[in-house]
Amino acid sequence: MNRFEPQYAGGGRQQTCMQTMTPEPKTINVLLAGNAGVGKSYLLNSIGGDFKSGFSLVDGLTTKCSYCDVTLGTMDVRLVDVPGLLEATDENVKRNAKAITEALNMKGEFKMIIVLPEGGGRLLPPDMFVSCKVLEAMGFSIEVGLIINKVHEDDLENYNDSVRDKILAELNKLAEGKINSSWFAVIPRFRKDNPKGPQPLMTELLSKIISQEIPKVNPVESSVEEFNGFVQFLEAFGDRVAVVWKNFVAWVKTWSKK
Repeated sequence: MNRFEPQYAGGGRQQTCMQTMTPEPKTINVLLAGNAGVGKSYLLNSIGGDFKSGFSLVDGLTTKCSYCDVTLGTMDVRLVDVPGLLEATDENVKRNAKAITEALNMKGEFKMIIVLPEGGGRLLPPDMFVSCKVLEAMGFSIEVGLIINKVHEDDLENYNDSVRDKILAELNKLAEGKINSSWFAVIPRFRKDNPKGPQPLMTELLSKIISQEIPKVNPVESSVEEFNGFVQFLEAFGDRVAVVWKNFVAWVKTWSKK
């Protein structure tokens, strides 16, 4: 049984935060994966969470797994807040990788979403990297949703069907087709005159995503040097994204033996 001390400190919302890493059977875990600063905690807070969220100059604010139980309409779910993977030091990257692995090992089914920042209609190397690391840890066994977050209101119209299809196709070449095209949302930046924020879009997206069990979890392992190697592979293979991850994984196995 995996246990941890949750980071959550109680707030005003109705929720139950537990002191154990192992939920009750048939729990539906809502887990958002992505790098630090993409807005995972903010999105979870919009649907009832009370996680630490805000601006951080260097590393992410979330450093541990934390979770709480909420009700979304008729659906009882457990919101799971995890740190981003990549940070400035190997110590922090390994700490975050361990926390993500613990979260993926929670009992119950998962509604998984990868959160990416707005990148001008392009996938950035750090986001490609963390997406593949999380999917690889799950053995590429379940489909996941995708959110493009913090999009400027003037740019929302640029995310038409062709741009969305391009992003999904590029990521799915790396992710072995596990990003579900129907579970895709583009969320604008926060506006004070919109008190509901992303809550309607988050609720709608989660209602579409099918909860699935992760049959086996492989440990998430990473380092700053490994990410730098991934960037070099992207530069070497250019637009041949389909071969990047397989060649990169082979390189990592060789490099890790040194």
